[in-house]
Order: sequence, then C-alpha cells, then structure tokens
Amino acid sequence: MFKNGLLLFPFTLLTTLVAACQPQAITQSVVPPTPVEQLMSFNAPALETIGTVDGGETLFDAPYGVDVGLDGRVYVFDTNNQRVQVFDPGGVFLFGWGEPGEGPGQFNSFGFGALSIDIDRNVYVVDNGNFRVQKFDPDGNFILSFGAEGEGSGDFTRAIGIAINAAGDVYVTDDAVPYVQVFDQEGSFLRQFGGEGSGPGQFEHATGITVGLNGHIFVADYSLKRVQLFDQGGTYLREWEIGLSGPVPGTPEGIAVDLAGRIYITDYERGQVEVYSHEGEFLTEFGGRELKAPVDIAISPDGMLYITDQRANQLQIYRIQ
Repeated sequence: MFKNGLLLFPFTLLTTLVAACQPQAITQSVVPPTPVEQLMSFNAPALETIGTVDGGETLFDAPYGVDVGLDGRVYVFDTNNQRVQVFDPGGVFLFGWGEPGEGPGQFNSFGFGALSIDIDRNVYVVDNGNFRVQKFDPDGNFILSFGAEGEGSGDFTRAIGIAINAAGDVYVTDDAVPYVQVFDQEGSFLRQFGGEGSGPGQFEHATGITVGLNGHIFVADYSLKRVQLFDQGGTYLREWEIGLSGPVPGTPEGIAVDLAGRIYITDYERGQVEVYSHEGEFLTEFGGRELKAPVDIAISPDGMLYITDQRANQLQIYRIQ
C-alpha cells in the first residue's frame, strides 16, 4: 500500500497492546542531507515493547507477510503458527484464521511467505508448503486457491512474494524458480518474465515484489543484493544494489512504495529499512537497534508503515506525517 508524509515515529507490537507509552525522540543523521532528506526525519529508537501474552491469540512465531486494506485493517501471515492475524490500524488484535493442514483455509508454510490485498479487500496468501496461493475475503472466508508443485507455468516450488496491480493481476515470486509469474484474479496463469542469471531482467533468488504508482514492478533479489524495476508488461528498465552505505552488502526482502514514489526496502541482513528514490538514488535508512530481521513491509493510505520482524517475532508500526 502507499503512504506520504515526512516525519516518522516508530512503535513496536510484540503480540497485543496492553499499555501506552510516549516516544523518546532521538534523531539519527544517516547520510549528508539531500533536498529529499531535508523533508524526511527518522527517529531511530523504537518505543518500549508494549506487551506479550504467552500462548495468547496475538503471539507471533516468525511473522512474514503484511499488508493493509483500504479499510485500514492490517493482515499478518504468522507463518510458523500457520495462520493469518488481523489488527486495527493501531495494532489491536481483531480476529484471525488458519491452522496447519492442506485443506482450504489451512496452511503449510515453510516459515516465510507474503500476502497481498486487492482493491476489493480480498486477501491473497502465499502457502508455499502446499505449493499454492489461497484467496480469502476480508473476513477470512476461503474463496479459491491456485498453483501446484513443479516448475512449469502456474506451478510453484518455493513461492515467497506476491503483489497485485490496479487491474487485479497477481504477481508471484519464487526463490527457487527464476521467474515472476502473473495470474488473473481467478488464479489462471497469464504470463511470466525473468530467467535464471545475473544479467538485466534475470533472477537468482527473487523475494519481495510490489507495484508502484504507475504500475511499474519492483522485484528484490536476495542473492544478487539488488532491486530491479520492470514496466507493467515485465520489460526490464533498471536496477540498483542495496546496502552500499554499510560495511557489508544488503539483503533485500520486502518492498513498498509511498505516494511520493519513494521505495522502502527491508534489509534482512543489516536489520534496517533503506529508502530510495524512484530512480534508485539512496536517500536514507532507519532501523538498527529496533529491527533484528525485517522481512515484509506495507504502507497504509493514511501514512502508517508496518514492518514484520521475523527474528524478533514483532510487528513494528511507524507513523509518517
């Protein structure tokens, strides 16, 4: 989803909100100011951990996929618990669904997998251990599933990322198959693009994927440490490496785009989020102390930024004004 605004205040959600606290604003200067960065300020330290309930309904175990519906509901794929959990915009638990298994509404996640919400608020969940994507209505009622085990058209091996454009086309990445596959809303295979390798438009281990404001498609590659940009039809446009500001290369996972066209990429290895212009120019980064292994990222229409931290079993919430 999208966001706009300029000032970021982080919140952390471990399992359920049981108390309120106030931020301690300590601004971190990451790189020399640019005209864009002068408009963006990231307050580095997260707030205190708000609460945990062992065995409770909102306990995470390796949360991965996250997205926000047009109604503000936040959906999180709690992969090791084999369920989807739903929260209000402030992180209050609403309901959830799912259990281990192979039937409709059941999951067999490998411990990772994204989800995405279409314009009708339907929820598409990558169920990679069952080699399929499942589609649900906003309340978790099963609609359909598509996919099968294999490497042919419409098949999955280790599906991981998913995104949906305004026309309803569903894009799925598979970190064991070097293609982005495209399906319609009913799960029928339409086309694919990519190919194995390190050249332009090719993939080694594609992970996160998102659709930008103009329909352009951004795809992260875990192994090649880069993000590639494609047009709506899958034609390669450009690429850039991530993590160049630090001592080690970055490891991209999730991607989101805000209303200003800035690209936010979770860096799993370095425990932070990096921000780039639409052209791939590095702008700034945030995280560090409050992020251990950020994986997926989503932005709500009203400017809330949600990040799943798989190693910390947390959902972190940031507000951008």
